[in-house]
Amino acid sequence: MYEIDIFNEPVGLENERYILRIVNQRDYLDVYEIYSDEETLKYQMMKPFQSKEEAKDFIKKMLKGYHNKEFIRWAVERKEDHKLIGLLTLKDINNKDKTAELGYILNKKYWHQGIMYETVSHLIDFLFHMLCLKALKVQIHPENTSSINLALALGFIEKKGNDRKENGVIMELINMV
Repeated sequence: MYEIDIFNEPVGLENERYILRIVNQRDYLDVYEIYSDEETLKYQMMKPFQSKEEAKDFIKKMLKGYHNKEFIRWAVERKEDHKLIGLLTLKDINNKDKTAELGYILNKKYWHQGIMYETVSHLIDFLFHMLCLKALKVQIHPENTSSINLALALGFIEKKGNDRKENGVIMELINMV
């Protein structure tokens, strides 16, 4: 186990079927496809995109956040056709405490196929073993049962004393390594 700085040494990850890489401007059509779908955004705090320009601007914000070392968004890319089908986010990175918040979104066409479990578990392994994070948090809308079930399957545990109505479902995964 060794520690790296995710912002100074961007690491692309991959497994047999997917590549996790930094999102880029060429992804705007796939980002638009995800973020223009009302059902996909049902539990997000944003309205669906109305234009492809909004997707381009959103990617600019993602890249600015990465360059400013505020957060990182990995594109979930299928190896077979290089299509971006989802995004994984690491934010609220606390280098002192070695904690961060994890987020994920997937194109509706690929729901219920185990893709998020496969890619998020791969990312968690990287974050715990290579970045030496001690804990990850997720914050999920209380009605988003699919995301809650995914977090549970990944080993996250709901924090006690949390007000679900005010904060959503807050869950934590502790690195036991």
